[in-house]
Amino acid sequence: MAGAVEDQDAGGKVKGSATKAKRVPGKASRAGKARGGADRRNVSRTAEGGRKPRGLTGAEILKKLSALGGKSGALFCLCLSAREAPDVDVWSSLKPERAECPALYRKCLAYLKSALEGFSSEKGIEARVDEVDSMIDMTGGADGGETLGDRIALSALELLHTGYDALEPEIGLEAMENAERLYLSLCEHALRGRELDDAQVEEVLDYERSFLGALRMICQQLRPASAGGANAWIIKMAVETATEDGVSGAGIEAAQPAFA
Repeated sequence: MAGAVEDQDAGGKVKGSATKAKRVPGKASRAGKARGGADRRNVSRTAEGGRKPRGLTGAEILKKLSALGGKSGALFCLCLSAREAPDVDVWSSLKPERAECPALYRKCLAYLKSALEGFSSEKGIEARVDEVDSMIDMTGGADGGETLGDRIALSALELLHTGYDALEPEIGLEAMENAERLYLSLCEHALRGRELDDAQVEEVLDYERSFLGALRMICQQLRPASAGGANAWIIKMAVETATEDGVSGAGIEAAQPAFA
């Protein structure tokens, strides 16, 4: 597969790839974080002028669900990015100027994982997004690069970028859907590059769809931030599920772990 990555041109951009644009997300959502003191929005007056607790409004429920969806989407992207780390490793090995990319890719992976665990800053997120963008530029960006390897690496990097975007709660669920389409496009391009027939391609894609469904179910178990350490085992299980076979969606075996 490494030879295909180096030498073969798929003849077009990765299907479903997002066009490259400078996007700098803000802070990771803090929805669901435990508040100190009383929340006036959750208190209503009785006819006697007193106060009684009431349930969340529809808007507040949607806000919390959206924030949780964002976290799930970011975790989903993190897992797929970790799965595709071998693609970046092989692509990076083809030119000396890319020598630092594997370490930089893993640095950005680790920081996204830290953001999901509640340890990040706006400045740190912006710096990591800039680093991902710098690697995207090396692939040829939205123009698709010169080789199949460029386009596969671009897809892996866009998955990682989408994970950072998904920290914004309003696009979290959409990011999960986009990441799934991007991942399947990456897989299909790699399979076509190996000159498999349509039946063989579809058989592998069916396996990948089943894998994505199982991973999505795990990611959707994330709890609101106020759940404390309840998410640690979910994040761990999701990442292990995505990387346990040691092979990327492009069929490249991992030579080193995605996380140190």
